[in-house]
Amino acid sequence: MQSSKARREPRVEPAYHAETIAQIDLPLRGSRALTQLRVTAGRQLPQACRHYTVKLVSTQDKLLSIIPRGGAEDYILEIAGRVGITPLLHTRLGYGHVRGCVPGTAGEVETREADGFTWQVDHFDLERDFYPYPSAHFRAIVCVEVFETLRHDPMYMMDEIHRILRPGCHLVFTTRAYASQIRVLLENCGMEVALAETEEDGVYAVGRKIGPLRERYPEWLYPDRR
Repeated sequence: MQSSKARREPRVEPAYHAETIAQIDLPLRGSRALTQLRVTAGRQLPQACRHYTVKLVSTQDKLLSIIPRGGAEDYILEIAGRVGITPLLHTRLGYGHVRGCVPGTAGEVETREADGFTWQVDHFDLERDFYPYPSAHFRAIVCVEVFETLRHDPMYMMDEIHRILRPGCHLVFTTRAYASQIRVLLENCGMEVALAETEEDGVYAVGRKIGPLRERYPEWLYPDRR
């Protein structure tokens, strides 16, 4: 039988997981303004802050907050679909027509379903194949952490995005690898940079199509072509 004075195991505080920003609500009786605290994956919230309410901002929530809302007649394309927001483009943002595309064999079309919503995903080579959509078709295009995975001709994807995006409409674009070039990249693609925010997990940007693509092979991206 164990003694009541037996040593207890130390209490393990839960880790707070987030990739972006945790918002800290101060107690109502306090007079200080609302503050923000960065919480990285696996790191515990400082002891002094543990009595506050923590609202963790996920990558999904961040994206949904910067994607323009749509309507029943609007089309939106999600390239690669890495973060699982596709059904939410319909249920939360109101788009009537949601399409996806992923790297694969050209001509294959896959049907996916989640949370009671069904959509189609086209397979093709993002750097070589014609994107099977009409020009000036989409109200918005979402491209999350795809650009840095392309090794052959990344501007081919940007050229096709420019073609199928409607004038005055938006590309929502994130990358982990090209933080310092994001504005140059979007402006080269004929876009006005409406948003460019650097977070711990990369850069979140929104570009609005206002003109033609400028340079097909920018030197900073294709140094060996010069």
